[in-house]
Amino acid sequence: MTVLLIDENGVNLGQKEKSHALSIAESKGFKLVEVSPQAKPFPVCRLISGKQLYLDKNKRKERSKIEIMEKEYRIKHNISQHDLRYRINQIDKYLDRNYRIKLVILYKFNYEKAAALIHSMHEALLESNPTRKIHMSKPEAKGENVIYCYFKLLQD
Repeated sequence: MTVLLIDENGVNLGQKEKSHALSIAESKGFKLVEVSPQAKPFPVCRLISGKQLYLDKNKRKERSKIEIMEKEYRIKHNISQHDLRYRINQIDKYLDRNYRIKLVILYKFNYEKAAALIHSMHEALLESNPTRKIHMSKPEAKGENVIYCYFKLLQD
């Protein structure tokens, strides 16, 4: 089987038989890693040190560990003003801690009122601290009686 071989510095060594590429890797003290097995006309292999292979594996593992902290609030469209203010204060605290907020509005017949509620909450959050910027996703209808959208704090 023929492969396209790239050395540790990124220099193209050309087309080599896989067995010959393995012997080159062993003689230089590197490992042969298939970078692009589906590439045409030949799979691409690269010489990588064991240390570099270990560091790349750890980087991929760390990237997969990054978890988005999310808080969900479910609110009916006919919520009282006091309860709405309380929810806005709670959302405000979680936004300060860099949470992403999923706001779910449950409504019966009045879609317009539910959509207006989302926009009024966004405005109230902006008014509570005018120096910060809050991104609001486009409200989406999910099912018959549910609208949801996301709020998150934009970093400067």
